[in-house]
Amino acid sequence: MQSSSETTNNLYFLSGGGEMGELIRSKDWSHTSLGEPANWPQSLQTTVAMVLNNPFGMYIAWGSEYIQLYNDSFRPILGSIKHPQALGISSSETFGEIRDTIGPLFEGVMNGNPVRFSDFMVPLNRNGYVEECYFDFSYSPIIKTNGKIGGILVTVIETTYKRKSEKALKESEELFRTMADNIPNLAWMANADGWIYWYNKKWHEYTGTTSEQMEGWGWQSVHHPDELPAVMDKWQESIVSGKPFEMVFPLKGAKGEYRQFLTRVLPVHDEEGKLYQWFGSNTDITEQIETEQSLKESEQRFRTIAEATDIMIATADETSNATYFNKAWVDLTGRPMEELLQFGWADLVHDEDRDRYVNIYLDAFKKQNPFTGELRVLNKQGEYNWVLSKGMPRLNPDGSFAGYISSCVDITERKRNEKSLEEKNYELIKINTDLDNFIYTASHDLSAPISNIEGLMDVFAEGHDFNEEQEMLWELMTNSIQRFKATINDLSEVSKVQHSGKDDLQILSFCQILREVQLDISTLIDVYDPIIEGNFKVDEIHYSRKNLRSVIYNLLSNSLKYSSPDRKPKVRFATEKQGNTIILKVADNGLGLRKEEQNKVFGMFERVHHHTKGSGIGLYMIKRMIENAGGKIELESEIGVGSTFTIYFNIE
Repeated sequence: MQSSSETTNNLYFLSGGGEMGELIRSKDWSHTSLGEPANWPQSLQTTVAMVLNNPFGMYIAWGSEYIQLYNDSFRPILGSIKHPQALGISSSETFGEIRDTIGPLFEGVMNGNPVRFSDFMVPLNRNGYVEECYFDFSYSPIIKTNGKIGGILVTVIETTYKRKSEKALKESEELFRTMADNIPNLAWMANADGWIYWYNKKWHEYTGTTSEQMEGWGWQSVHHPDELPAVMDKWQESIVSGKPFEMVFPLKGAKGEYRQFLTRVLPVHDEEGKLYQWFGSNTDITEQIETEQSLKESEQRFRTIAEATDIMIATADETSNATYFNKAWVDLTGRPMEELLQFGWADLVHDEDRDRYVNIYLDAFKKQNPFTGELRVLNKQGEYNWVLSKGMPRLNPDGSFAGYISSCVDITERKRNEKSLEEKNYELIKINTDLDNFIYTASHDLSAPISNIEGLMDVFAEGHDFNEEQEMLWELMTNSIQRFKATINDLSEVSKVQHSGKDDLQILSFCQILREVQLDISTLIDVYDPIIEGNFKVDEIHYSRKNLRSVIYNLLSNSLKYSSPDRKPKVRFATEKQGNTIILKVADNGLGLRKEEQNKVFGMFERVHHHTKGSGIGLYMIKRMIENAGGKIELESEIGVGSTFTIYFNIE
């Protein structure tokens, strides 16, 4: 029987070993085919001592049953369901799911044929489910002292996590490359030293090159020779410093044309922060550059025109802050551009106009609508100039609101003229009123004396026999009184026409009114026997009956009275509609008028032909009637051919 100290000394090979050393020492080995550790073969003891004190994962399968021993570094390989029961039992019990794989390998090693594999996959059920596990391992025979092989020593490193990481990385790279091949940008990847090893599909489509042509530094062939040195210098700076690269330069396309690209290159670091690759992208900004250049040229043209004009021009951004005032603003206000931009224009606006105009201005910005306003602006002499301001929204190329451009035209002179015209209109209205009053008074004040004279003459004539000379004088006096009465009556009509035609509006027929007038002047028609035609494309009109009768009466009677003795009188009435206007044309084949006489016929008491009776007031009255109703009358005439009166009736 051995003492305790002797037993401890005999089990020296089980010392240390961490958790597994403790498990091996505490296990009752008497129930296993190995028996007590003290009786284990020397080769097994030596191998166990080495395994327990080795930092690498090691495993022993001993004897024909392949009884298992392993160290702490091997234990994680067994997962959560195979340890610790795997200790001291056959490998066929522990690794039944891979018996067909490792069984032949074990047999080969027991026959003296060691094996070694890298990234060898075995499907292990170590955590309650089967998973693919990868290992670098070697199977070596353990030689006993008698020279025979007693078991197998397995040295193993699990590569599952590395393999999964590599697989995930590969899948990620494949996904990345798939995505990169489908983006509109050119893209590429380079090693830390700048050696480009991959380009996306868009790069090859644009440049017309192959991967072999572009690999490494082949990309220089698609760069413009004038730009390449600067690109190389900047790229080398980034490679040395590890800082991102950004630059705009041209790249040659498959057809030899160059387009401008914004190139950005970002460094990619590993978990330790070490730069291990670069990712670059090239974005075609040719159209953007051309647009910016066009905008720049447009802006320059705008500034050139704006500075050359006398119109005050200004621009504001989308927040309503002023961004530009042209020279006309500076010239008018005497305020330098810098001060106009700093302080704006609001304080230059007249106190009576400021709130009103600022509200117009800000409301337009809120609604992004055009605006118009009149205001007074303080000039450099300390006086106020009237300006008409108009603003239009400005838009960015993408259609978004960019602010306003406004123009201010000096209307000071126009305002003065308007005021002067207003004063003159007031005076004219006053004169017309006085004239109407005079005509009204004169016509009424004179009618009574004339009636008295006429009555006295009638009394005087009774009981008197006149000789031939007296009879002639009496007739002259009687005719003069009648003409005077007619003139007074015409004056009265002139007064009335100012206010007529507004109260008796009704739907009238041109054809009907013409027939009525023909009946009124039937005696005149019997004398001249004219041809009267009516072509009324528009027969109805909403108008004053009295005034329309006066128009047709005067024009028809004048056409007959001033007809040519050389031909049968012909008068043609015609109407048509143009927009909101009905046009009446009255054409005759009468005597006609010279050019210089045509403007006179509408004057009061104006008569061109004196061979017929008349007061010269008829055309004046109908012109006033027509204009009072918002219309107008025109005359075209030719001596020996005839005259055409055109009347425009406003029917709005």
